This record gives sequence, structure tokens and C-alpha cells, in this order.
Amino acid sequence: MKKILTISIAAYNVEKFLEKTLNSLLIDNKDYLEVIIVNDGSKDNTLSIANEYVKKYPKTFKVIDKKNGGYGSTINASIKKAAGKYYKQLDGDDWYDTKNLNKFIEKLKDIDSDIIYTPYTAFYEKDSHTVVNKSKIDKYKNKTLDIEDVIGSCDILHMHSLAYRTELLKNNNIKIEEKCFYTDTQYILLPLLYAETIHVMDLPVYVYRLGRNEQSIGIIGRKKHWLDHKKISYRLMDLYKNNADSLTPNKKLFFEKYLTNVFRSGIANYLYTQKPTKEQFNMIKQYDLDVKNISENIYNQMVIKARSIQVIRNDNYLLYVIVYILKNILWKMGR
Repeated sequence: MKKILTISIAAYNVEKFLEKTLNSLLIDNKDYLEVIIVNDGSKDNTLSIANEYVKKYPKTFKVIDKKNGGYGSTINASIKKAAGKYYKQLDGDDWYDTKNLNKFIEKLKDIDSDIIYTPYTAFYEKDSHTVVNKSKIDKYKNKTLDIEDVIGSCDILHMHSLAYRTELLKNNNIKIEEKCFYTDTQYILLPLLYAETIHVMDLPVYVYRLGRNEQSIGIIGRKKHWLDHKKISYRLMDLYKNNADSLTPNKKLFFEKYLTNVFRSGIANYLYTQKPTKEQFNMIKQYDLDVKNISENIYNQMVIKARSIQVIRNDNYLLYVIVYILKNILWKMGR
């Protein structure tokens, strides 16, 4: 039976979460489903748990056991093996809404768009409340559209909302940076270079766990992995510079909106997580200048997203010290 959906699970030391993740995929339509669990060099029982599901459901679950290479390497490894018509990712500590996943696969049988969009559900671990996160693109629900007609008015998309036609990923040799955090930006933008159509569903499938300090978006993660954010930022600068002339007007607009947020976040990571040494002072100034050299428009839009950047620029970044001190005081106060 032809597989309709491949789900790639990035699994690194997730023994506490993996059973919940995999159980959420045990749907009525599992014969149409391919689940590739990519064990990324785990040191706990992640691999053993994954293999149990392969034994129980060999037509649905597969395991790729590899050395640790980071999130991007799990995507790269599973794309090569993917047999489904569509491809979607899942973190090993998150899960899918089982009922909606079943409906999702039924709908995918009759769709042939390059990108499938669905809202996703945020699960806040601290108090277990959930919020369905939607985008401006939701107003086009249950429609297949030319991506050029909608992407320009779209706000930021999240990787948890997207599924891609597997052939698009394979034929365009989509590869994500390995041994690096914050690669979700590449996962969103690289396929967009080639996509022509998008189908919008009002069907929340992905449930995204929030509130773990170890996450890259948390305070500890931001401090620990700030160099990865810098690395990915410069990769995206190159991506934009190399493709700006060939992007359609609305795709270019979306790229600029998206990169504005990425680079603004890059400035914030410098200001909030790195002690203001002379080296860091020079680095943040150079980072900001590099953004300006790539795109004056993105550089100017960053101010609209964060007025504090304009204040710091006007003071030649001398306020770096004050911002760092104040922000860390607020963090210690739990704000």
C-alpha cells in the first residue's frame, strides 16, 4: 500500500516522552503512514523504545540509528528514506492529535499541493493549558492556492504547521544545517524557494510542548546555543542574497518579514545572553552592519519590530551594558 505521509521523528534522549509521541501515531489509517524514528546518538533508552514499536508495527515504524548530528541531520537522513507522498516532522518530546492526524491523512489522499498548512497546538507544560496557534493564512482554509497569491500577506509560519510534498524535498536536494540549533528557519524557507502551491487545512495536527528549560527557545538554551543562532543567521543572509533577484515579489516580501524576525532575535540573543566584553561589543555591531549590507529594508524593519534596537543603534551600542544588566535582573525575577 502506497504511503501517504512520512513522519520524521527527531529522537535524542527522549525516553521520558517517546512512548506518548509514538502512541499518538497509532491511528486507524496507519497503513498509509510511515514513521521514521531517527535516533540521533541517544545515550538513554530511546533506541530500545523505538525498536519495540518497529517490532509491533513493522509496516508503519522504521528506525534510523545514527551518530549524533543535531536536528538538521535527522531531517536530512529521513528525507532520503521517505516513501510517503508528503513529509512532516515531529520532535521526540511532542506529539500529534491522533484524531486529527487520521483525518489529515484522509484529506491528503486527494491533494497534490507542494505545501500543506495546518494550525498547531501549543501545550504549556507548567499548567497543561493549550492554545491553537493560527496564522493569517488560516482565512484560506480548505483551499488550494497559488502560493504567490497568499504568501506576501502571510505572517510568520512555523515548522509545526507545515508538511511538504516529498518529491519537492528530494528533487531540490533540500538539506538542513547539521550539528546546529535553530535550523527550523531553514526547514521553512528552503522548500519555499521551489514551492508553487499551498493547501490550507483548518485541522490542528501537531502538539508542541513548551516550557522545558532545555529547549533552544528557553533562557538556558538561548545562552548555551547563541553561536548557533549566529551561524544560522549568516546562512540565511547568504540564502537571501543569493536568491533575492529570482524570488517572486510576494515570496521576497515573506522572506524579508521572516528574516526581520530572525535577525531581530539575533540582536536580542547578543544583548540578553552575552556579557558585554569588547569582543562581544564589536561582534554585535558587525552583525547589525552585515544585515544592513544585505538588505536596507530588513535592517529598517527590525526597528519596527523592536524599538530598543533603534535606541541602541543611535547610541552606537553603548547601551549594550545597561540592556544586558536589566534583562538579566528581570530573568532572575522570573519575568
